[in-house]
Amino acid sequence: MSESNNDLQADATDPAAIARIALDHVNDLFHRVNRSIPADQKILLLSPSTLARDAVEMLAKHFYSQAPVTTGNKVLGVFSFRSFARRAAEYSLQTLNTQKHAPGDLTVEECMERFDFANLSDEIPKHFDALERDNGILVGTPENLSAILTPMDVLRYLFKIASPFIALSEIELALRTLIRAAKSDEEIKKMTALVLKKIYGPNAVLPESLEEMSFDNYRLLVASGDTWSSFQGVFGGSRERVISKLKDVGDLRNTLFHFKRPIADEETQAIVSVRDWLLTRVEQLSVTSRGQGT
Repeated sequence: MSESNNDLQADATDPAAIARIALDHVNDLFHRVNRSIPADQKILLLSPSTLARDAVEMLAKHFYSQAPVTTGNKVLGVFSFRSFARRAAEYSLQTLNTQKHAPGDLTVEECMERFDFANLSDEIPKHFDALERDNGILVGTPENLSAILTPMDVLRYLFKIASPFIALSEIELALRTLIRAAKSDEEIKKMTALVLKKIYGPNAVLPESLEEMSFDNYRLLVASGDTWSSFQGVFGGSRERVISKLKDVGDLRNTLFHFKRPIADEETQAIVSVRDWLLTRVEQLSVTSRGQGT
């Protein structure tokens, strides 16, 4: 029995504990604000009396565009390049002469703006408008700040999730392009029947087109001993290497699409590497085709 199941059993009579554990499962399974926060995030906190010029220097040093202004444990607002620029833009020559100080002499308290607060369990799209408007949101409460979330944080998180799916779609489209470059649709249909009937039997219902084929069908069609000579020109390399590349991608595709487990960063990179290899083959094919005037 897993640790979470033990927890549920141990706390079965405690409604508050059951609710807490259920919320933990929701946050683990679904893409909420908590999962898009960088794991190594360090929050830069500014005191209200910090001079704007010093705050700008600190932001630049840490490659931040904003920082919360706090007193004690309470967030008063946010100082950002934008909020400072807006305040500085209000300065006129008359203001400078009257007040006898430059915009950099302002305190961050005088240049703050307000950011929306989000809960860790909020769905990310709920805060798209605030992220676009303010270039960030605060996660937690004014008395208990957990993190800052920026549009780039969300973009990096969503890209990490989407990138293997996008690369796999590009791989499949590239495979179709290369296969069609080697043979006509009618020839592909006959070759498919030849290869797949040996595996699935003479009475098997076979795909009629590339669009109906599974990824494994592509691998079998391209790398079969009966057909490899027809495709070697567009895929290049050896049959064994092509078999290995497509088999590895097929295994990862199966893991990913059936949500068996999260795939590791190096596995995503392996998928992208195969995508890049196929992209190179398609580009070479395109150059050759232009050179032949086709």
